Amino acid sequence: MIDSTKTSPARDPLPEADPFSSTPLPVLLLDLRARSFDGNLKLYNGRQERAFIFRQGAPVLSESNLASDGLCAHLLKEGLLARESLRPVTERAEQRDISQAAALLELEVVKPVKLFHLLRGQIRRHLFDSMDWRTGRYELIAEEGVQTGFEALAIDLLPTVREALAGHWGIEELLAELSDDLLGFPRPQPHFDASIEKLEMPEPQEQLLRTLSPENRLDRTLGNELTSPDVLATLWVLRETGSLEFADQATEPKTSANGDDEIHFQSEIELVLLDELAPDSAAELDETPILSLDPVPSEAEALRAEIEKMGAALPHSDHYEVIGVCADARNATIKKAYIKAAKRYHPDTLARLGLQDLRDEASRVFSRIADAFETLSNPARRKDYDAEQQGDFSTAQAQSLSQAETAYRKGEILLRMGDFAAALPYLDSAVEIWPNEGAYQSGLGWALYKKTPSDPESARTCLERGIELTPQDAVGHFRLGIVLRALGDANAAQASLERAKQLEPSEAP
Repeated sequence: MIDSTKTSPARDPLPEADPFSSTPLPVLLLDLRARSFDGNLKLYNGRQERAFIFRQGAPVLSESNLASDGLCAHLLKEGLLARESLRPVTERAEQRDISQAAALLELEVVKPVKLFHLLRGQIRRHLFDSMDWRTGRYELIAEEGVQTGFEALAIDLLPTVREALAGHWGIEELLAELSDDLLGFPRPQPHFDASIEKLEMPEPQEQLLRTLSPENRLDRTLGNELTSPDVLATLWVLRETGSLEFADQATEPKTSANGDDEIHFQSEIELVLLDELAPDSAAELDETPILSLDPVPSEAEALRAEIEKMGAALPHSDHYEVIGVCADARNATIKKAYIKAAKRYHPDTLARLGLQDLRDEASRVFSRIADAFETLSNPARRKDYDAEQQGDFSTAQAQSLSQAETAYRKGEILLRMGDFAAALPYLDSAVEIWPNEGAYQSGLGWALYKKTPSDPESARTCLERGIELTPQDAVGHFRLGIVLRALGDANAAQASLERAKQLEPSEAP
């Protein structure tokens, strides 16, 4: 266990190693910052590895085993390094066993000040990309008091974590993380303003967050910004660092200095001047209340009809119909439609209109809208979805089918060799990946029957499913006839064998 508690002695020691599924990287990074951690952080995701040196809770240097992560690769991509200059740099780095940064400096390809900013940018880039890793693990190696000479490169983790969360976590994931607090009353802590300044937010959003008050509920203060990834990511960082806490109830307004308990309201009053009534006209009083807290019937009825209609149509609607856009809609249009739905089906909207009885149905509708948004807002996933809608194979489907076919071919070869036990896992894998292929079901059924001990009941289920999918498969009918005969169903067995002969009279026995 790593015990680095120079600033927070009450914190529990950190595990020296843990999977990201237990400790997400954004949580770990903010924890290291709070502990003023000194040492090395290593990240592993399959074959990808990245390492960071920390001093006083801030990363000061980063390395990666990915060629695309290298400093020269970044310079080439950004047009800051000519391709003909790359080879001398890499050769100098290899000959002298130094980093690419040192080689760039020695060869005077970049100036020291420029290199300083490039190295800091590389740290942020490595951290940003790593925070998209949902699988993998980390390792910590404490190393206190050691000077690296790179302390000037240290970057504050707050803006990097905020930026990565906004870029990598979907709106639904951020909303789920903050779900318990979105309807709470925010209570900025003493270091709230300092944290806001470090987060490098756009000015309008920064000013909005500075208006957070324990007297006003969070969702009402944020308004439309409630579905902004930048704002949601900022709230998450502020909460995790203890800069912002939440309460279930509002803080009572402070009383006046003279002890008067009267609550003063600021109101904007519009005066309407009426023309003088004609002397002989009779003035009739309109007893309709000027202000009414009752819901507007037309709006409530319209929303009720909309939710009920959408709920009934969900099983037959595609993503575009659900979110209410055309198939060639741009991302901005899709996002606008999603935000509109988020406000329209929000529990507060339902409560305001007296539609609490539709809360579950509205939640079901909005969940489906959110699923559609997650797919359509991602270019790769949208492309695959469009392909599926048109009856084509998506990239993911093509890969799955290729894996299933490879497994089936191996299993089929083993079947012909009579090694049924060895064939079984390959055929089972093929069926699991692609269950709607008749040949895969037939092969698995025959392996189940021929293995030791035999499992004719399971074999029958697979063979019948295979014939259902491929009715003209003579081999499948023949195999089913043999299995049915073993199960004692002579009539059905004879019918299957006869069918096999009809389909392949020259080959079926």
